[in-house]
Amino acid sequence: MAAVKLEKELALDALLFAFAVLLVAFLYRNTILLTAIIVAAWLFATKVWHSKTDTILFVVAAVAGSSAEIVAILFGAWRYADPSFLGIPMWLPFLWGSAVVFIKRVSDTISKLVNIKG
Repeated sequence: MAAVKLEKELALDALLFAFAVLLVAFLYRNTILLTAIIVAAWLFATKVWHSKTDTILFVVAAVAGSSAEIVAILFGAWRYADPSFLGIPMWLPFLWGSAVVFIKRVSDTISKLVNIKG
């Protein structure tokens, strides 16, 4: 029974990931709308299932990921279509934070599933 619950969690995480990818793909030029959606989704997820550790991880990832992107952009590695702050779009830190929390959640769930199934 526990395995089924974990499999459902993985399926939900996969759907949310696909939704986030599609949001960025279709809304990257509308910086304010995309930022608002990502922030609203994070706030909702924080109330529903994220822990204090997830919030700390989110902030660290948002700062570290965005900082790395800013440095890479300054050195000419790439550029964004609609940069709004130091070469990055304003939604990018929130996406970095969300992505790292997603990776942690999925890896934890897979680890639990492997332990159950042996």
